[in-house]
Amino acid sequence: MQTVTVREKLHQMHQKYLDDVNAKTCVKLSEEDAEKILTIKKKLASLEKERCMKLRDCQDVTAIDQKIARQKERFIIYCHQKQR
Repeated sequence: MQTVTVREKLHQMHQKYLDDVNAKTCVKLSEEDAEKILTIKKKLASLEKERCMKLRDCQDVTAIDQKIARQKERFIIYCHQKQR
């Protein structure tokens, strides 16, 4: 298993949720829509952080995984609605 430092993991999460390709679609959206998308992305990042902490403490992460899946689905649905 590859060892990843906390800073590297945070950088990866930042790129994954805040600097990804979907951020470019926000340029076409209103400021309110872009703000809502950013809120969803920040929630995903915080859930990933919580998941990492639970994994580190050897706790069950199924509930967190379900929350992450719901947030990802919510994000995808919201983006598809606004791109139409």
